[in-house]
Amino acid sequence: MLSIVNCDRSNSAFYRSKAAKEHVYELSGLETVVVRATQFHSLLAMMFGAGSKVRVIPVVRGARFQPVSPADAAAVLLETALEPAPVPAAGPRHRVLNLGGPESKDMADFAREWQRATGVKGQLVRLPLPGAMGRYLREGLNLVPEARHGNETFRGWLENSADSL
Repeated sequence: MLSIVNCDRSNSAFYRSKAAKEHVYELSGLETVVVRATQFHSLLAMMFGAGSKVRVIPVVRGARFQPVSPADAAAVLLETALEPAPVPAAGPRHRVLNLGGPESKDMADFAREWQRATGVKGQLVRLPLPGAMGRYLREGLNLVPEARHGNETFRGWLENSADSL
């Protein structure tokens, strides 16, 4: 199952729903693996693109990101699905793995990379993000520096996705 890092530590309704789904898997008695990933590169690109329509590139004040490529997340999901099942007494039947992108930076740094790759002009504007999601980001709960990392950087993903940006 694909989920979101630290979803169980957020009060955001969407993230709480992800945590609840994880819990159902855990209680199922089946052997399950949850891969919790950081936000995908495309989320940042979508946010920057949406603001650029009015020549504003939104940057959440105090937020760092560690985006991962969907391809890296898919590879980890496939790898875990194909692993041999552990001997019943050898370990837990429900596991949670974290996956983050290869780089962690201030959101503004990613915005500038996006602008260079797309050629889109616009003013970077640091905006506060109130509520549960703002708190989640400001506290760095969207980061997993100690976890396994994907390989594709944001810049690499932008280069590979140039036709669809």
